[in-house]
Amino acid sequence: MTRAMLAELIKLRRRSVVIAAAAVLPLLAIIATTTLFAAAGTKPSSGLDAVFGPSLGQLGRAGGLTRGFTATASVVGLLVLVVFIASTTSEWAHGTIRVVFTRDPRRLRVIAGKAAALLIVTAAALLLALIVSAITAYVMASIRHVPTGTWLSGSGLQRAGGDWMRAVLSASCYGLLGIALGTLIRSTTVAVTIAFAWFFPLEHIIQNGWSGAGRWFPGLLFGAVATDGTVETGFARALLVAAVVVAVFVAVAAVDLRRRDISA
Repeated sequence: MTRAMLAELIKLRRRSVVIAAAAVLPLLAIIATTTLFAAAGTKPSSGLDAVFGPSLGQLGRAGGLTRGFTATASVVGLLVLVVFIASTTSEWAHGTIRVVFTRDPRRLRVIAGKAAALLIVTAAALLLALIVSAITAYVMASIRHVPTGTWLSGSGLQRAGGDWMRAVLSASCYGLLGIALGTLIRSTTVAVTIAFAWFFPLEHIIQNGWSGAGRWFPGLLFGAVATDGTVETGFARALLVAAVVVAVFVAVAAVDLRRRDISA
């Protein structure tokens, strides 16, 4: 597993990958933070509005420093899902997976090592995005005259750390699900199409007609993990059910990987 992880990290050191990781997520954080502060009004908001459309007063509280970072959670999650699917399916498309398994026939350990490397890079990219979001928040706070005294207090820093950890957990759920889908389907186009069809329109269409969707559907659960719970489900329950959903997909993919022939 360690060899596979180190090999994947070496592959991820390519300039194109580094530039993408260092640019895309921070750029999303800048856009979200700027938009959040620019659109903030004086009237307090609640529920989802407090996450995606807080007031200036709410932005001045502990946790306001990384509110824009948290607002990017759903977009970041889908981006991570696509990256993990593509990283997995490209091994089959280019035939490199056959060579890797020839050198190391322990298939599950190889895939686990690759997954660990991708998750490490994702966590680092999210940390960079959080730092950039925080800097942007200070700039926008000076423009909108938002008080920042509590942002670096003990509770403020604790909230910032919690926001990063929840973002990592949510992204990990998306990423592991992406690896499972990539392993099962082995086609980038098909896997990404299925993922987007479910996470973009279908989940939300069903949610409009069934209020319980937010308690069971993976994308909505992953979003609840990132935002510290929603009206439909709390953080602890969302994390537990999300973990079970991901574990089921990973287990099915693991069985398929061990039993199916490598035809790439």
